[in-house]
Amino acid sequence: MSENVDSHTQRLSQEIDRAYQAYLHDEPDALYRAFRSQARNRIWWHLLGRDAGLEHDIATRAMRALPRFRTKSRVSTWFFRIAENEIKRELRHRIEERRGRVSLKPSRDEDDDSSDDSPELLDEARKRENRTGQAREAKLILAKLGEDLPPDQAAVLHYLAEGYSYKEIGQKTGVSLSTAASRFRLARAKMRARLTKK
Repeated sequence: MSENVDSHTQRLSQEIDRAYQAYLHDEPDALYRAFRSQARNRIWWHLLGRDAGLEHDIATRAMRALPRFRTKSRVSTWFFRIAENEIKRELRHRIEERRGRVSLKPSRDEDDDSSDDSPELLDEARKRENRTGQAREAKLILAKLGEDLPPDQAAVLHYLAEGYSYKEIGQKTGVSLSTAASRFRLARAKMRARLTKK
């Protein structure tokens, strides 16, 4: 299955490189179609579905950016970066939209007339949501980096994974809140650097 996916992506990349040669001879349509095909392929694997509007946006953005393309690299590699960046932007947008639609209000009975949207309740719900996200990320970093982490960073991640706040972690490890947060950021940067290398 993975081989089929890779060979399909490679075929689309070769198609872009061929179409670029045609573009240089004043035939832009083939390149636009090749860009759309590769965009559709990337969208499918990232978003698990089709999005014709996003395909068009990515292909159009690439066509507009072509004058800035430097011929040191392959045009297919250059386009791949554009497509990946656009898809990541779209994913972030969708996540933000979803977060905006999620109600942070606790459910109550209809005859309970106490205020649902008090700032304290909303603030607490946001903190809880943020802490859950950090716990998930801490577990992921521990799984990816494991023994490669310095002991002070690993300790912060273990506590985060268990749901402790930075303030509580600082009290447990004898450091300030900002130091605990900084150790988490350093571990996250190390994981991102490793993923980028791969």
